[in-house]
Amino acid sequence: MFDQELAGKMAGVSDRSIATSIYNSMVHVLETRYGSGQTQNSLDQSVIPQTRYIEVKANDTVESEPAGPVKKNNSKIDQTGYDSLIEKISQKYKIDPDLIKSVVMTESGGDPKAVSHAGAKGLMQLTDTTAAEMGVEDVFDPEQNIEGGTKYIRQMIDRFGNIEDALAAYNAGPSRVEKYGGIPPFPETQNYVRMVIDTVGSKQKYYE
Repeated sequence: MFDQELAGKMAGVSDRSIATSIYNSMVHVLETRYGSGQTQNSLDQSVIPQTRYIEVKANDTVESEPAGPVKKNNSKIDQTGYDSLIEKISQKYKIDPDLIKSVVMTESGGDPKAVSHAGAKGLMQLTDTTAAEMGVEDVFDPEQNIEGGTKYIRQMIDRFGNIEDALAAYNAGPSRVEKYGGIPPFPETQNYVRMVIDTVGSKQKYYE
């Protein structure tokens, strides 16, 4: 019934705008149906959708879903949590501290209690044999672990003369590097060397 009456009113539209015609037609139909006393209330509540507002105070913040992953400016090697220790020990062994930070994050993700399936332990994942050789008494002590790992890397640098082979020896053992005359053809070791160096970035010198 409402649609028929509205259509009849719309048929007489001339110079008036469509919006005005629709509104006036609604008023006429509602006055006919409810009487003039309820016309405006009916338009406000039954015909025209209610607009809801949210009060935002001056100190409030409006949160929204992020469009995507938040990109951080800090690189992986800036999140070890042991920067001061690494700086001190790296200086002692004349190795770029960023290289040691990268090894720490690649080996353990910065977890001093990490234990691998092969039994390597701590921040730089020292085996019991290597820890003993480097004089480490507590592999889960961050300072001792970093000291032992950095000392061992220094020995591998002095032994092989380049950072790639030294890192390969740290991962796979020096005997395998000697056997293959360089980085062994093991995907794990090759990926390890690449990951450590890529995290640090290209540098002219990784050690002195």
